[in-house]
Amino acid sequence: MTALILNWRQAYEAGVLTCGGKGYHLAKLHRYGFPVPDGGVVVADIYRQLIHAPALAGSLETISTWC
Repeated sequence: MTALILNWRQAYEAGVLTCGGKGYHLAKLHRYGFPVPDGGVVVADIYRQLIHAPALAGSLETISTWC
C-alpha cells in the first residue's frame, strides 16, 4: 500500500508529480538544511480525490463565491 502522507524525506524521494509543487519544494528545502517546520505532504492523488468528493464540492462552490 502506498502511503497517503509522506514526511519530508519521503516527499523529496517521491518527487513533484506525487507531492505537488509546494510539498516537493518544502521537502527539497528541508533536504538541503533550510529551516522548514515539522510537517508532511498529503500525496497529490489523494488531494485530487478528496477535492472532488461530493461532500466537499458544495463547500468549494460556497467558498468560491467569497472571492
